[in-house]
Amino acid sequence: MDAIPTFFEDIKQYVGFSPRDAERLLSLVPLLEPHFEAISDHFYACILAHPRAHASITGGNAQVERLKKTLVQWMKSGLEGPHDEAFYERRSRIGRRHVQINLPQQYMVTAMDAMRLDYRAVLEDKLRDDLDAFVAACNSLDRLFDLELAVM
Repeated sequence: MDAIPTFFEDIKQYVGFSPRDAERLLSLVPLLEPHFEAISDHFYACILAHPRAHASITGGNAQVERLKKTLVQWMKSGLEGPHDEAFYERRSRIGRRHVQINLPQQYMVTAMDAMRLDYRAVLEDKLRDDLDAFVAACNSLDRLFDLELAVM
């Protein structure tokens, strides 16, 4: 009888996240990492520009600056993996924290989409001469973001 997959293994199978995706994401670190701070700044600018999303940030500018640094670490670890059960546990803690601070889900989802678009913009510039590599990178990123959203 087949073993029942864990929640995380099940959603990885569902979105088609493969070892090749993990390898591809790791290869994107040198392209994307120089842009992490700008992406983090944009991410929090979107949150701060919206009153209901902004309401979840109660610690002022100091909290925002800490969260920006945490987001940079989150971006790097998402690309580097490994995308295993420990990864799942770390990511699910983030989701639980969002619940604790009463962050409405729609803002987490839409903020993730803003990040997805920022990643794509960087890759469009960096991979403009290799459409196949761009499409493959975007597909792997989409699977990663789908995993992140499912866990959170």
